[in-house]
Amino acid sequence: MKKMITLLFVATLFISCSNDDSDTPNLRENVSINPPSWIQGTWVNEEYLEFGFRFTTNDVFIITDGSEISYVNVFRMDASSAFTDLYDTTSNTKYSIFEKTAASDLLMFQFTKVSNTEIGMSQYGSDSITLKKQ
Repeated sequence: MKKMITLLFVATLFISCSNDDSDTPNLRENVSINPPSWIQGTWVNEEYLEFGFRFTTNDVFIITDGSEISYVNVFRMDASSAFTDLYDTTSNTKYSIFEKTAASDLLMFQFTKVSNTEIGMSQYGSDSITLKKQ
């Protein structure tokens, strides 16, 4: 199960990558998200401590197997994919990240505040997993 979760999240990061082997990257400009202050910090799954998220004022880093990957930078890397924009929505208890296509908006991650030290995280409407603040 733990390997499935990790594989699911890593696959999500590279869903918008193309097979273009050119030396000149085709980067998206002006990609930004702004996680709310209540979620900023590092959150991990207690069952699998090498999986979690680190939220800053302008990015979300996915932590897997001891490495961090910037969600914003991965999204910026391939401007030729079907995804046209990255945006987020915020409330006092929910933080959601969407990727926009010409046809629709896809909810990538939804985080729900349970307490000051615990959040629930779901992806694509899947069952929520619990993350604890470090």
